[in-house]
Amino acid sequence: MSARWSSSPDADRRAVAAAAGTSHAAFLGPGRTPDGGWPVRFFTATAELSGCGHGTVAAQAVRLTRTALGELNDRQHIGGRTFDTVAIRRPAGIEVWFDQGLVALRHPAPDERAAIVAAPGAPRMLVPVHDRSALLRVCPHLGRLTAACQRYGLLGCFVYVPPVGD
Repeated sequence: MSARWSSSPDADRRAVAAAAGTSHAAFLGPGRTPDGGWPVRFFTATAELSGCGHGTVAAQAVRLTRTALGELNDRQHIGGRTFDTVAIRRPAGIEVWFDQGLVALRHPAPDERAAIVAAPGAPRMLVPVHDRSALLRVCPHLGRLTAACQRYGLLGCFVYVPPVGD
């Protein structure tokens, strides 16, 4: 879900996610930050998120649909970081690319691992497909997907192509 930025307090932004029944909501800010990025903020019903990958994709898709452009090369600002984005109109929809930044991998200590496993939250289903062309053909029936996720206690699912060699 995306909503227009307003002067309302953060509590109102959290209320949008709660009222919509979504895991979170994206708020597209007006103007640009000093480093040239468009501000975007993500809120759950209880807190602000420092970033959100699929929310970034949605925010950039919304920004592109508000133009007559075929491609939008821009910058987005989230949680203190500004990064490049590309949104492209395709016959089957909008494709979005963005710089996710560096990922630091580490092995959590046993107590960290236990705390993460015990943390509340709804699981997501991961659905592997053979290749990118299969991924592009995925066309879920959103009503049935929503019903199945609710029945099995899932927040949603991600369809992906496994890395080569795994």
